[in-house]
Amino acid sequence: MRNCDVALIQETWTYKGEIKLLKEVGGELIYSRSIQHPRTCILVKKGFRILSLMHHCSRDLTAVKIKTSSGGGDEGDYSWIGLPSI
Repeated sequence: MRNCDVALIQETWTYKGEIKLLKEVGGELIYSRSIQHPRTCILVKKGFRILSLMHHCSRDLTAVKIKTSSGGGDEGDYSWIGLPSI
């Protein structure tokens, strides 16, 4: 992930319930692993503190909270990101 910190991805390619072709990109891949064919995922750049919200995730929805920094080294709040499949 060179030019972005968070990627919201729909219509993912899955094989045996696992999202493929994104692991080599790097970062943390968030999606519901209890679903056979998830249709959404969120890829977060390494270095961010994340809180996965699996109890809000489904085949068509992925949710995560990301700890942000204010730029001066101070830690910010968690930002919530949800990606519904349309």
